[in-house]
Amino acid sequence: MISPKNIIKSSILAALIAVSGYMAVTAYALEDPPNFGDAVTCTNGAMSADESLICNNNAWVFCGSNSQAQVQGKACIDGTWKTPAAPQACNTWTYSAWETCTAGNQTRTVLTSAPTGCIGGTPVLTQACISTCNTWTYSDWSACSGGNQTRTVLTSGPAGCSGGSPALTQICNNTTCNTWTYSDWGTCANGNQARTVLTSSPASCTGGTPVLTQACSSTCNTWTYSDWGTCTSGNQTRTVLTSTPTGCTGGSPALTQTCTATSNVLEISKLSVDPKTINPLLGDVTIKFKVSKDAVVELKIEDESNALVLKLVDDESITAGEEQTIIWNGTDKTDTSGKVVKAGKYFYKLLAKDKTSKEIKDTKTGEITVFYSDNVEGSTGDVATDGNGGGDVSAHNNPPKQTSGTGPETLIYLLFPVGSYLYHRNKKRK
Repeated sequence: MISPKNIIKSSILAALIAVSGYMAVTAYALEDPPNFGDAVTCTNGAMSADESLICNNNAWVFCGSNSQAQVQGKACIDGTWKTPAAPQACNTWTYSAWETCTAGNQTRTVLTSAPTGCIGGTPVLTQACISTCNTWTYSDWSACSGGNQTRTVLTSGPAGCSGGSPALTQICNNTTCNTWTYSDWGTCANGNQARTVLTSSPASCTGGTPVLTQACSSTCNTWTYSDWGTCTSGNQTRTVLTSTPTGCTGGSPALTQTCTATSNVLEISKLSVDPKTINPLLGDVTIKFKVSKDAVVELKIEDESNALVLKLVDDESITAGEEQTIIWNGTDKTDTSGKVVKAGKYFYKLLAKDKTSKEIKDTKTGEITVFYSDNVEGSTGDVATDGNGGGDVSAHNNPPKQTSGTGPETLIYLLFPVGSYLYHRNKKRK
């Protein structure tokens, strides 16, 4: 009886024999590998004997007619262990379809190669090509003849293409158009204006004589001018040199404008001082003026001894013709540290100086009266001009009671300095 161990051995050897392509039909004995005991017999694909096919950790496989140890890097070729030949170069291929022609070339890919297991070779994967045209520009349609009209191709794309299906003919009829609808007339230019045909009839008609242009007289909308003339009586004028569009008429060129006469002489004008008598606890003095030329201006307040109280304007540049408004609140400073002045007479001095040389060109002076009273009456007055634009301010009421600065009014101011100061500083110089 064959033991299970021998059955397993026989199965393994039979499998090895099948892989190598040798399935013995007749019985023959194999020489024992080293350290094998009995001979191993192969009969009709089945192995007998109870010897192991593994000896000293080497696998013994069937190659040819004898069981031999497998040689590393060798292959069983024609019954012996040999070095396998290098793979063959491929020489036959199957391909995908050619891709779309692009820039004069098209490509494809390899699907299979032969002989089996081959490598390398030179498959043909690219080729020059000529793409099919798909875009054209055309000449105008020819006159309708025999129910058809034709045109020719002017250009085609992509570059270098050929073929394609340009539309070179169309059906037509020989009916002449006699009715049209039009776009609006275009802008009048050079005495003419144009429009385009929107639709024509009868349907599919050709030709005819639509009215596409007409003479016109356009209205001018752009001008070039001469320089402005001399300012006279508050106005100055200029003339038109050219107008567009060409051949236009009418329009509304700007030929006059109001103006302020300027003089080569620097003068102070439009001087006003209001009010002329003030109680600093109740109001401010507003001084307004203009200068005839761009100038540097100084405005200062002095007391009766001609001592400087403060400068309201300290050599600031003033533009000719622009009204200047200066506020004096009856204090001796232009910032928050100022205190109200004592009652008495004060004088403003307004100096206009040449911007370059700083030479004084005009001076205006005038008097301002400061008083404190519980009952202020008739605090307004008139400026008595001296012929130079200056004026002395005098009150029309009885002369105000003079104080030494220690009366109730001064005490109130000293007790409430912040509130009083903010009241008088709420008017800022413009």
